[in-house]
Amino acid sequence: MRDLLRELPGQLLKGRMTIDSPETPAGFLGLIASRYATRMDRTATGNKCRRIREYLVRHQQLLDSVSREFRVSRNELLGQMSDRATWLNPRDRITGVSAIYLTARLVSAREKGLSQKVLQRLIESLIRCHVYSPDALELRRWIKEEAKRRKEAKVVASGLRLVAEVRQAL
Repeated sequence: MRDLLRELPGQLLKGRMTIDSPETPAGFLGLIASRYATRMDRTATGNKCRRIREYLVRHQQLLDSVSREFRVSRNELLGQMSDRATWLNPRDRITGVSAIYLTARLVSAREKGLSQKVLQRLIESLIRCHVYSPDALELRRWIKEEAKRRKEAKVVASGLRLVAEVRQAL
């Protein structure tokens, strides 16, 4: 659902994922399906199409109500929602399973000689990357660039990749 929450405002802003579009059910199901979803889960049956349409109708009613209340255009509202949803629902949002894997990786690095001071900086960097603000997105970009040059940044970038990889673990 976080993928849908992140992507839907942008899709609506671009004129995609419309209520009457024949491609909408498949696109919608593609956004909400985890990698564990079966082919049947991803199949747009009549009942699923009806529910998707109902969701989109209600969503549109909510958008119209908020637009009227705050006297902003629907597109302006969708633009704001899209920006906010991007940083509130990142693809690599940390989960309990990823926290366990990260902890194991950091403990292993500590046992291999990583100093307490460096370990503390790594943990603080990972935390700052997962505080949901626009600054976190910029920090993530910076870490990916720095990882090419600095070992410490490589460890943080590796941790961020790990979080993204296990985001749908059961």
